[in-house]
Amino acid sequence: MATRRTAIQGRGNPTSDRGREGRVCLPRILQHHARRLLPDHDRAQKGTEPIYCRHARTDPRTNETPTINGLRPLFASVPGIWATGDVNGRGAFTHTSYNDYEILAANMFDDDPRRISDRILAYALYVDPPLGRVGMTETEVRKSGRKALIGKMMMTSIGRARERSEAQGFMKILIDAETKKILGATILGIGDDEIIHSILDVMYAGAPYTVIRRAMHIHPTVTELIPTMLGELQPLE
Repeated sequence: MATRRTAIQGRGNPTSDRGREGRVCLPRILQHHARRLLPDHDRAQKGTEPIYCRHARTDPRTNETPTINGLRPLFASVPGIWATGDVNGRGAFTHTSYNDYEILAANMFDDDPRRISDRILAYALYVDPPLGRVGMTETEVRKSGRKALIGKMMMTSIGRARERSEAQGFMKILIDAETKKILGATILGIGDDEIIHSILDVMYAGAPYTVIRRAMHIHPTVTELIPTMLGELQPLE
């Protein structure tokens, strides 16, 4: 059906200088504003890709157009405007969008100042075998310049994987050499979209990797080899 919007009014009839028109009454109208893509070097300098609100007024204190930067809980730089979903640049997944809602509701209704910046990146790729990833990648850790440790283990070393003839893949984990906290992990292999959460929860707890290293895990499982991997850490060079 070919349509053309001529006017939006809260009350009364819309007017137009072209032909005959009908009127549609809507309880809500969602207005979407697209992203303005920046060159890579600009994104690197600013740390995030701004979203510009076309009809927002310039902030008289800074003489800047309001943006959505995702660094505060979920606020844009205009009070009362919240950035949820992929527009805040903090994940474009169902689970990140739902977590945006939880943070938004906590701030608005529970007086709980939860922040999107406290969230740890986590996602899975449902390939065969599946891949689970949390936190920083090896490349990101190298670029950060921090001293780090790395642990690796192939799925061929894991009895449960061989038992099920699913020995493709690997496990890799990155540790801050000074704080002993987990920086990130990648696991590619059988059931690893679930297994990765055992690492993610320790990261949220802010606990050192030694908590897992000293834990007794059930045999025979894939997860039982994570403490073994953590016992064979090497400096990241």
